[in-house]
Amino acid sequence: MPACINCQSELPRNARFCSDCGQSVVKAKKCTKCTAEIPNNARFCLACGEQVQKAPATNRNKAQTKICAGSGKPLRKSDAWFQCLSCKKSYLEDYRFKDKSVCRNCAAKSIKKNSALNKIKKQTETEALKDKPQQKEQKSQGTRLQLKSGAAKTSVGKKIAESIPKRKTSKQSAKVKRENQQPILISDKSFVSIPSGAFIMGSGSDGEERQHRVTVTAFKLMDAPVTFAQYDQYCENVGKVKPGDEGWGRDDRPVIRVSYWDAVDFAKWISIKTGINHRLPTEAEWEYACRAGTETAFWWGDNPDPLRMNYDNDVGQTVPIKKLGTNARNRWNLYDMHGNVWEWCASLYDKDYEGEEQEDASNNRSNATRVLRGGSWAFFASRAESASRFHTSPSYSNIYWGFRLARPK
Repeated sequence: MPACINCQSELPRNARFCSDCGQSVVKAKKCTKCTAEIPNNARFCLACGEQVQKAPATNRNKAQTKICAGSGKPLRKSDAWFQCLSCKKSYLEDYRFKDKSVCRNCAAKSIKKNSALNKIKKQTETEALKDKPQQKEQKSQGTRLQLKSGAAKTSVGKKIAESIPKRKTSKQSAKVKRENQQPILISDKSFVSIPSGAFIMGSGSDGEERQHRVTVTAFKLMDAPVTFAQYDQYCENVGKVKPGDEGWGRDDRPVIRVSYWDAVDFAKWISIKTGINHRLPTEAEWEYACRAGTETAFWWGDNPDPLRMNYDNDVGQTVPIKKLGTNARNRWNLYDMHGNVWEWCASLYDKDYEGEEQEDASNNRSNATRVLRGGSWAFFASRAESASRFHTSPSYSNIYWGFRLARPK
């Protein structure tokens, strides 16, 4: 048996203190630096401050184990999991709602809430539509006041308040109706009256320009070729692809890249919109209107004038209608009858002038050649003379062709 070093009393095995005198039985530790005695549980030497033992380990830096809120199982490193954006809890991938970062439980609550809200909105709108206009307005105002005072403070109340339709006055309804009905850009102001009369058609200088007498009844003709703005409105209305403008601009420039059939379809659309029959002018009508009672090569004389027409590639492109001003307006107030763009006529091409020049062939869907008149920005002046003719396939279109419309007087 071990004995106490102070009173020599016997000590039980593993005893730390003597039961008689209280003497410590465990030998004191000594500092490795200054050899001073150190209490058993001391972490530092009282004499020199040398560290004797390390601080006990704690669980402060130990990662806490995450638990799946759906199954209650701990999430392992090998598990695929996510954190719900709504409830901020961790879940295994099996609990994800579709491909969203939301758990299935939160998603179900949200869907149920939205379904109830939509049902309330639908019932409110149905009841409002059943009432008379005056009663509906009073009910809407009362509901809005009630919602503003109390129920509108909640999210459901706000949704209902937003869903209540506001009654439009008769003036507001008329304004919306006018905005939805955009006026047609071609109107009666776009036309000038052409009087009836007789003239000598052709110049006699070309085999295709045999001179002969033609009588024309009164009609109306557009004072300028159809523009891109007018044709684009038609394309937007019927869903047709708009023709290109070569980068020259649209708006008031004469439309180009239109075939004979494009012009005929445009005239039919205008006819439906206005209730007035619109068409291409016949070849005889076109020359009669271009001459405006004159017998010279051009309505102003026999010599070309760059101040009155765009021709011979002088500008290199089309110019906006009426840009040349009154210089390009003949005695019957028609602009740009010479140059700028060739203009489709309704008639079939008849080399010997045997009557086709006075007929409208727009209802003949054959591919027989049609006539163009007036010359263009890229052709010589001789091709822009009043009697000069050109003919091609009605399906053909390019950067030189345009048109203007005629209508009954």
